[in-house]
Amino acid sequence: MVAEAVEGKAEEGAKFRDYFSFSEAINKLPPHHFSWPRRRSTETRTQIAGGNCQPGMEQRACACELRIAASVGWKDQGRAADQWISSTVRLTWRAKLAASIENTLLGEVRAVADSEAIRVFARNLRDLLLAATAGARTTMGLDPGIRTGVKVAVVDSTGKLLDTTTVFSFAPRNDIRGSISTLAALASRHKVDLIAIGNDTASRETDALVSHV
Repeated sequence: MVAEAVEGKAEEGAKFRDYFSFSEAINKLPPHHFSWPRRRSTETRTQIAGGNCQPGMEQRACACELRIAASVGWKDQGRAADQWISSTVRLTWRAKLAASIENTLLGEVRAVADSEAIRVFARNLRDLLLAATAGARTTMGLDPGIRTGVKVAVVDSTGKLLDTTTVFSFAPRNDIRGSISTLAALASRHKVDLIAIGNDTASRETDALVSHV
């Protein structure tokens, strides 16, 4: 894979200058070495180069064209039709096969790079979701419920489980006074800093219960 600066964009994309003159074998290409030039498509141009077949080689056949000629058993011997056949071979490579192979290879490299990017993003997102959103604090979590009661769990600042219980503040038991007493005792015993309430059935009623605590 070859990357180069887009004409007139070198100064604008100066911080990506590592990819303004970049070349690496695609079978050894780290995913991020493909992703960065592609993401900076306004400053860099990416293409696949092979067989010493580069743009501008109009006067001599490149290795890829020679292989096409060899595959059909032809070589230039100065015959009347050889110049026409040579042009046909050149067009076969430059107008058909080169573009097809480049698109295929770029597609394969892109798939690998995208998979790696998704894996990295997923790992970072997982760490973010598992982080303590309110910081390292002792927290009481309430899972609201009516018939089955409000499930309670207390964890310390490291996430270690300290206590669990269930209170029945709603019908049919309606043990509001006992529920308040239990929650207050847990909060005092474990020095609870925060109370988190699940957003589910009876969550507003549970919030009202906590406000009494």
